[in-house]
Amino acid sequence: MSSPTPQVGYPTPNNEYSVTTHNDPPLPYVSPFPGGIFPGRAILIRGFIPESAKGHKFQIDLCCGLLVQGDHCDDKAFHFNPRFNVGSSLFKSGDNDIVLNSLIGNKWGAENRY
Repeated sequence: MSSPTPQVGYPTPNNEYSVTTHNDPPLPYVSPFPGGIFPGRAILIRGFIPESAKGHKFQIDLCCGLLVQGDHCDDKAFHFNPRFNVGSSLFKSGDNDIVLNSLIGNKWGAENRY
């Protein structure tokens, strides 16, 4: 089964909207943002999670710093991790949260759950 098709949108200097589509990328998918990230910039990521996905969760990390290699050693300015019924069993209810966090200097910040 092929992986979701990431579509990354970039606003242009004239506030127009440009979309870059990446078909069947390797996972984890690592790519720089042309022009960087700045206040007011919108990022649109579109995809799907197949029913067969292990753990029914995924994460998107916006990495920064000197080690932006996607090797899990990067600083993560923004960690987005939706969880869909992860860890449910007969004795425990599942985790149905959206978890937000950051990892700076190999230390996680305060976790926010919604």
